[in-house]
Amino acid sequence: MPEVAGTMPEDYLPQLTGIIDSALKPSPTMLLQNINLAQSDAGRIAGEVALWPSLGASGSYSVNKADAGNGSGSSTASGAYYNIGLIQQLFAWGANKATADVARLAVQISKRQWTEAFRALAGALRSQYLGLIYQKMALRNANRQLEMSQANLVLQEQFLKDGVVAPGNVSSARLGLQQQQLA
Repeated sequence: MPEVAGTMPEDYLPQLTGIIDSALKPSPTMLLQNINLAQSDAGRIAGEVALWPSLGASGSYSVNKADAGNGSGSSTASGAYYNIGLIQQLFAWGANKATADVARLAVQISKRQWTEAFRALAGALRSQYLGLIYQKMALRNANRQLEMSQANLVLQEQFLKDGVVAPGNVSSARLGLQQQQLA
């Protein structure tokens, strides 16, 4: 599936790519998925092995001495002996083929599970990273609002001194500042 540029948060926040990559490597979820994928691939290989013929060969060299026992002499025989065999299980072909097909399907399932685990973990990391950015912006905005409330209180107190506003306006500004400080 082709990726469309600019659709993922890491397209705009490149440091997120490094965070996702470094978090996925030691992740127990991803390690387990890697193990499952390797096991299913080994099962696929084992399932396909039964479809192929097996070839075996052996060889030896021996020397045999025999004594006639009546004193007439002895005989010696020596030579190389070998055996080569090719075996193909024709009558079990259907069962072996079905086993190999099941093993291939298991590999495909494991790959999809790995992809889903990657997607879930990367999605959680993206969400948490963007949540952190949101919280940081909210804190910055709250600090800005606190500064504005402090400036408003100073201004209201100056207006009270000059007789421009009533004392209730200053009380309202103080309460607003206290709420901002608590927040």
